[in-house]
Amino acid sequence: MNKTILFDGDPRDSPSVAAAVAGAETLIHMPVAQVPRRIEDFDRATRGMYVLATEAVKAGVKHIILCSSLAFFGRIPQNWHLGTNWRPRPSTELDQLCPYLSELSLQEVARATGLHVTVLRLGAEVQLREALLEVAAVASIPWRIVHRGSVPGRPASDHGKSWRTILGPVAPVASRPIQKVAVLGAGGPIGRVVADVLKDHYTLRLADLHSLLEAKSQSPDAPLAQPLPLPHEEVFLDVRDFGSVLAACNGCDAIINLTVVRPDFIEAFLVNSLGAYNIGRAAAQLGIRRVVQTGPQLITLHGENDFTDDFHLACDSPTRPGRYLYGHSKFLGNEALRVFAEWHDLEVPNVMFNGFAQPDAVSEHGSSAMMLSWQDAARAIKCALEVPSLPSPYEEFHCVADFPHDQCRTDKAERLLGWKPQDTLEGLWRR
Repeated sequence: MNKTILFDGDPRDSPSVAAAVAGAETLIHMPVAQVPRRIEDFDRATRGMYVLATEAVKAGVKHIILCSSLAFFGRIPQNWHLGTNWRPRPSTELDQLCPYLSELSLQEVARATGLHVTVLRLGAEVQLREALLEVAAVASIPWRIVHRGSVPGRPASDHGKSWRTILGPVAPVASRPIQKVAVLGAGGPIGRVVADVLKDHYTLRLADLHSLLEAKSQSPDAPLAQPLPLPHEEVFLDVRDFGSVLAACNGCDAIINLTVVRPDFIEAFLVNSLGAYNIGRAAAQLGIRRVVQTGPQLITLHGENDFTDDFHLACDSPTRPGRYLYGHSKFLGNEALRVFAEWHDLEVPNVMFNGFAQPDAVSEHGSSAMMLSWQDAARAIKCALEVPSLPSPYEEFHCVADFPHDQCRTDKAERLLGWKPQDTLEGLWRR
């Protein structure tokens, strides 16, 4: 008999989750949110969903039913045929953003593991018990979405307006000339090369958790961050704290996000996911339209149901972070920024990298097909900062060297950003 359990505890608690799901074949998860929503709910929705799904897979669970929300579609007029194949349009409020990110996290784990998932999006006037019994009784498939109940707040009609107008930005932020730039996470090696390429053109506010004087080399050839003289400035930043992000960005015209945590399980989600949410929230509040996001490439990163074995990939191929901690936590932060961009008409180019090398680097063993020089990465970020406009509020660019591997194209970055790699890194692929 299929053992089904309901889990409504804290999904971030790995031992509790493991004990609860032991021996189960079907897991029902109903997130219990605080009212009003709190920042802790964001961590539950991102790190918590990752923990819950990962522990379920380890325990042999075959099917997860996730209770989610129909509120994503509150802007869809009633004279539209809303179906489960419609892209969610959540607001930036946590009561919608949290369930949206939970769905995405669970989808990536399922994509990578073969776990079967039913997302039960609930609205008003629905009997939860009956809805759960109905979906649990149906044979599970790898990915299924079910809508039950009505969507609260839907307008009666679109009155003949274009759908792009109906679904356009709700609270747009106006453009302004970029003169002062907040560089968040400036203490890392990429922060150094970005500062070098921007310092003669902009006033920089270099922000990091630690003093730039305390910067340590990450590898023998990695650039070392250092303070800049006036008019540039250095400030403290804890990207996990919204007030700290707000203070670091106040008075600036653009934001470059270089913050990152890779191996630490808890901090990866707090910095990479929650940190991006805080940046989007600060940009909207401060009226900063241009936000340059950075992070790892998410198309050939881990070899787990991604595009590792494919070639001639578009540089905005669909991201596939899978269960890889670094990529997964960054992916959820990217999606939080996408929501802020679409809601407030921000301009968010996301430039994504793999490994870095000096232009004259030499290797006896070849290299990844997704590598780039430090200097080309900095030039890509500068182009993303300066691009006059983007075709949509959020655009992704996987940036790589001009390698003969021919795994990833860079034509989109050239077309939209005006960026082309200058360093061939021949020493990494030519004997």
